[in-house]
Amino acid sequence: MTKTRRDFVRGAAAAGLAAAWPFPVARRSADATFQVMLDEPIGTIAPELHGHFVEHLGGVVYDGIWVGRGSRIPNVNGVRRSLIDALKRIRPPVIRWPGGCFADQYDWRDGTGPRADRPTRTNFWVDASEWPKAARKDGPQRYEPNQFGTADFARFCGEVGAAPYLVVNLRSLPAQEFWRWIEYTNSPAGSTTLARRRAADGAPAPFGVRFWGVGNESWGCGGNFAPEVSARAGVLGTARAAVLNAGDVHAHNSFAEPNAVGPRPMVVAARPGGLIVVLPPASVVRVECGLG
Repeated sequence: MTKTRRDFVRGAAAAGLAAAWPFPVARRSADATFQVMLDEPIGTIAPELHGHFVEHLGGVVYDGIWVGRGSRIPNVNGVRRSLIDALKRIRPPVIRWPGGCFADQYDWRDGTGPRADRPTRTNFWVDASEWPKAARKDGPQRYEPNQFGTADFARFCGEVGAAPYLVVNLRSLPAQEFWRWIEYTNSPAGSTTLARRRAADGAPAPFGVRFWGVGNESWGCGGNFAPEVSARAGVLGTARAAVLNAGDVHAHNSFAEPNAVGPRPMVVAARPGGLIVVLPPASVVRVECGLG
């Protein structure tokens, strides 16, 4: 008897299903009907799931976003005006910055203070193999000038109507810098040294940052962190953010194990009265830290 290729594939698929499914399988398949109900509401999709991402990679920031206040290119406080106008039409709910892998080497303090005094650093991506052969490798693509800092990013988000989402460097900076960055962004006007530094950067009022990445990636270029390491930084940093912000604050990261199929989630949510930390696989720890 001669079998066609279609007969062979159908028989192989049936055999595979029979081996994997422990219950009797009907020899004859029944007709199936699918209904797509376009007007049937199921639930609300959180708009924050459709956010955007900015990283100091190639020409994304210089001069894709930042052209400088003295530029002949039309700008708003140094940010390219045409980009602001385009993003206003898109209405992004949240924008993440400064990376990505760049965040794992970024010191937020470098982007504060008088621009002329800001340090120039070697960019994380300086020797990346992904660069096209003809790509420009001099200038800010290779050496980060730190002209676009936290206050500039927060103003950029304000111009386009997005919430700022900051990614903390936990690979090469101590967790204490996480707290300090929160203090710079969220402490009340004139209340702390870092609040006064923020005012000197042109922003007396707090930014009220609610979204924080507890490190970039906890595997690969982000460093192979155990859940407890990032959770500890997340608990302390997010609790501090809640105190300074007087509201809900959310931080996230995920963890990958050598033998796991995929990353495991960790969620930190701070609310008045306590801090909820969800560690994989599903353990929940409530930390009482007097946020009321």
